[in-house]
Amino acid sequence: GRGMDPLDELMKELELQDSAQPLTNSSPSIPSSAAMGRLRNCDKNIRSSNSCGNLTRLREELRPKRSASSERLDEMWKAFANGKPEFNAKPVSLDLCCTCGKDIHGEIITAFGKKYHAEHFLCTTCNKIISSADSFYDVNGPTCKPCYTSINSLNACAYCQLPIETNSISAIGTKWHESCFVCNHCCNPFSDGKFFAQEGMPYCPACYRSQFATLCAACGDVASGSIIKACNQTWHSQCFVCTTCKTSIDGVYFEKAGMPYCFPHYQE
Repeated sequence: GRGMDPLDELMKELELQDSAQPLTNSSPSIPSSAAMGRLRNCDKNIRSSNSCGNLTRLREELRPKRSASSERLDEMWKAFANGKPEFNAKPVSLDLCCTCGKDIHGEIITAFGKKYHAEHFLCTTCNKIISSADSFYDVNGPTCKPCYTSINSLNACAYCQLPIETNSISAIGTKWHESCFVCNHCCNPFSDGKFFAQEGMPYCPACYRSQFATLCAACGDVASGSIIKACNQTWHSQCFVCTTCKTSIDGVYFEKAGMPYCFPHYQE
């Protein structure tokens, strides 16, 4: 019959060569230089023959095999490049909660140089959740405003009720932060140092006059200090004089049209 196809002969030779190699875990065996030369000749001479299929199969067998993990990695990369990842990677966090010691994903509270889960940022006194804006640091750790104020009540500001840690103003029988000691109505500071007290709170002269003050019937200023109530009105003692001659009235006065007079001018 017809002799063996050259390519079949080469395939048989390579199989015999491979069977003679000891089995190891090293990389695939490399064909001999003579076999590779013959393979190149076969590639030139039989491209259009019926042996092309065998040549393709031989090339696949001679190609070094890739591991399954490498092929899987290629598949994953192609899927990622096409915008269709086949796996969901868990995000890596470098932030650990100071309370529970676990990774923080999502909302994070940073306060006093430490980081917390929002639900783990608790007052060390009442154990309630607090916000970073309303937190204070006590010797035991984060503290809510009510607890911190209670702990430091002896040195609390009369206006904001927060502890005074720097300079303060003593007025109306208590202490104030310098920034808190302002008019309780217009919130302006007392530039000249003058103020009036009403129910434990300070007011500037203008606001006190408009809101609470009893005015002197003669000068129109706030009636304070030594005052006299007469003719259904209030007067500074130094303003209570005869309406005509301006003589100070000490004791007896005479009223006409709601104003005080001395006796001689009352008779006019």
